[in-house]
Amino acid sequence: MSNVKAYLEDIVRDGLHDIAEALKGSSPSGDVQASHVIYDNTESGLTSTRVQGAIDELSTKADTNTSDISDLGDDVSDLTYRMGAAEGDITSLDGRLDTAEGDITALETWKNNLDAGDIPYGSGTVKDALDEVHTWTKFGTTTSTTASALSIPASASEVLIVLKTSAVLATAIIPKEEFNNSWSIKNPADTTKEVYHSGSQWRVTASGYTADAYYR
Repeated sequence: MSNVKAYLEDIVRDGLHDIAEALKGSSPSGDVQASHVIYDNTESGLTSTRVQGAIDELSTKADTNTSDISDLGDDVSDLTYRMGAAEGDITSLDGRLDTAEGDITALETWKNNLDAGDIPYGSGTVKDALDEVHTWTKFGTTTSTTASALSIPASASEVLIVLKTSAVLATAIIPKEEFNNSWSIKNPADTTKEVYHSGSQWRVTASGYTADAYYR
């Protein structure tokens, strides 16, 4: 009986020795290697089931996270630069809006204080043209293609002839000494349409046309 007991004790002792050697691996110091230690990865979500593998996974993830953080820092720097550029654009736009508002204000002031003397017309201004019209006195008009009499007033020094339809087509100023000569005022767009004068007679050459005579 004692021999059996001794045999079993040898088996248990040898088995424990083998387990210890397996845990030690080839480590000369006799320390247990992490690659031999079982790791429960249920909570961490790591894939390794050994402590060494879990540590390696964490190291890899740390390297990856460091790279991601570096990339994020670059993105933040780029975003900061772009925000600065955008602020510059906004400042420039604000300046342009201020200038436009100033121009609009100036235009409204000009409109509210508009004077005929400020508006260009021909070689002068609208005021000049209106003043000139006011100095002329109308003394004749015709819409007929048949000649009719037109006599220049004795006090006239010159005559203004206006050829028109719904709009003025042509004008001419004729000195008093040339008035009784033959002359015509033509439509620039159609020179066959005119007001014609000879002696003391005048007429238009097409229906729908009107000729007015003024003197001063």
